[in-house]
Amino acid sequence: MATEQAIRIFKIVESLVRCLIASIRQETIGRQQTGWANGAPELAHPSQYQAWAAVLGEEFRTLQARVTRGAPSLLGDYAATDPAEFFAVASEVFFEQPGAMAQEHPALYQQFTQYYQVDPRGW
Repeated sequence: MATEQAIRIFKIVESLVRCLIASIRQETIGRQQTGWANGAPELAHPSQYQAWAAVLGEEFRTLQARVTRGAPSLLGDYAATDPAEFFAVASEVFFEQPGAMAQEHPALYQQFTQYYQVDPRGW
């Protein structure tokens, strides 16, 4: 009798897990199709998105202008390719050259310290 109950409970849990997985997949597909997935990383608090978008958008546009003028940049020309590459390159610079980034791009550095929840200048 106890074995039958355990099997029944297992089947119920298994069914719930399958429903949950299907729901998560459908939500992800829905977000992608409706544009909800906008490329911004998940931040700790919704109020941070406005500052994140403002700072990273301005830094990206400024970098693109510098590249167009042929001016050197700590982030390099490749970071001006598109926002995803900008984020990737800026993340590398954040960890590999934190002092230079904090000095040359203080607002960007601040956003990354909040996002990564670490200040690599202290390492």
